[in-house]
Amino acid sequence: MAIHAIREDFTPKPILQGSFKSLQNTHYYLCKFYELAEELPEPKDFCAKVAYLHENSRPPNGKFGFHVVTYNGDLPQENGYTDTREEFFSNGFKHIINLNLERGGPWEQIESLKSDMLNKVIPRLIRPLETNGRSIKPSLVHGDLWCGNAAIDTVTDLPLVYDPSSFYAHHEYELGNWRPERNKFSRCYFNAYHSHLPKSSPEGDYDDRNALYSLRFNLHAAALFPDVESFREAVIDEMRSYVIPAVGLGTFQGDDGNGLVKAAVVKALRNGYKHIDTATAYGNEAEVGDGIRKSGVPRDEVFVTTKLYELDLILCPRTTWITFLHRAQTWHNPMDVEEALDQSLKKLQLDHG
Repeated sequence: MAIHAIREDFTPKPILQGSFKSLQNTHYYLCKFYELAEELPEPKDFCAKVAYLHENSRPPNGKFGFHVVTYNGDLPQENGYTDTREEFFSNGFKHIINLNLERGGPWEQIESLKSDMLNKVIPRLIRPLETNGRSIKPSLVHGDLWCGNAAIDTVTDLPLVYDPSSFYAHHEYELGNWRPERNKFSRCYFNAYHSHLPKSSPEGDYDDRNALYSLRFNLHAAALFPDVESFREAVIDEMRSYVIPAVGLGTFQGDDGNGLVKAAVVKALRNGYKHIDTATAYGNEAEVGDGIRKSGVPRDEVFVTTKLYELDLILCPRTTWITFLHRAQTWHNPMDVEEALDQSLKKLQLDHG
């Protein structure tokens, strides 16, 4: 109904809605029947209408959210009104994580990453939209605009969208569901859309923002299909890509062996590095550990990568999970891994609990 009020040729025409008198909390909605072609609309007209919806919609109170709970599949959305985009997105992010835990059971990895996502990643990517003189208008979004919710009316050859889970949000949120390849929106859809609405400032954050919005939709998929392990795995991989710094200090031996490793680690950490790379074979895990302690940087802010002869490992702040990156050499029997890890942790003066 809300989308139809803005762009009546873009959604099925409503006929009747209401509540059953004899059935408590049971409601109905009727709309015009359409014969739909099972193909994705062409980008030009489709994206023009999506952009029109975003540009010409205004919440009645100027806030982010919606006046009722809407559903993505059978997942209730957290639509409580907020003044800022950051607060609204954070509330929704926490809500969808909780739904995953309710429907899929314990998920140690996501619980260990949640704090960094909420306290570091989301503020870093969403807050700049509304600071330093910038602002964004809450726009009505479809909320679940993937290839299964868009088609072509065979009578008019015009695009139609349906099955929304709408609320007022940052307009770029809509495009988060276009990022996964499974949803079949190629780069030309992004380009067509942005020919009408430019990327929000700061534009340098655009791709990371889009990936963050896409992560929210992937969390929906993980909650809708808790038995599909690949959805949970994809979510964790995406979260780790934000939380684990991509750039780190490498400590492979220099010309003087490991003589300056401790000093290098101290200097790197004090100057903003958060990721230190070492290995058993480098022979400097003890020096790296000394450098971490001497730097004064809190342990929960530092990622340490070390390598057994058989497995590469990342020891993450405040977590009990370990990332196995790749198999290199095969000098260790799998039965030796736990002991070898304990030895590395001892030298590094770290633990993983």
